[in-house]
Amino acid sequence: MTELTDYLLVCFGTLFAILSPLATVPPFLAMTDSDTPLNRLQMARRACIVACLVLLVFSVTGLTILDFFGITVPAFKIAGGILLLRASLEMLQGSRATQITSGEREEGYQKEDISITPLAIPLLCGPVTIVTGILLSARAKSWMHYPVLVGTIMMIYLITYCVLRIAVTYSYLFSEIARRTVTRLMGLLLASLAVQFVVNGIKDLDFV
Repeated sequence: MTELTDYLLVCFGTLFAILSPLATVPPFLAMTDSDTPLNRLQMARRACIVACLVLLVFSVTGLTILDFFGITVPAFKIAGGILLLRASLEMLQGSRATQITSGEREEGYQKEDISITPLAIPLLCGPVTIVTGILLSARAKSWMHYPVLVGTIMMIYLITYCVLRIAVTYSYLFSEIARRTVTRLMGLLLASLAVQFVVNGIKDLDFV
């Protein structure tokens, strides 16, 4: 039970840090500025469902994909840890780890429905988020860990939807200062987890 609890905390902390729901609010509100509150809620709900399903698929099948390409778990842990460390350093500077490009943002301004792209992909479930899901899957030590991972992913996106829902009605609560403060705190947490993934990967190498 303690092992499952530890795994739950790692999954929740890592995914919450990388997604940082509060940091999703500004681009979401900006790209849906001309939409009605009802349309905003519908897009937020659809985006969270799509992003959740995509992350679930990659998290559950990630190890099979690695095996297909001949990539060992220790190597992926090291590479993924380095990628997360880079993302955490960007977050410590006040940027979001899963930022969308200026082109994607501009496309979002012009589209009537941004729920699939760029909101779900890549804002809510980009490459860094997918790598995180596979890393957490690789950390699982038994089949009992997978329901924990699946449940945590669903919980994180439910929280994200609730944050976006609140933002639609109470947008004044989500100030730039609050967003940057939370982003930096999540960046610090993610940096620690990223280093741990690298350390675990090195320990798992055959020659260590």
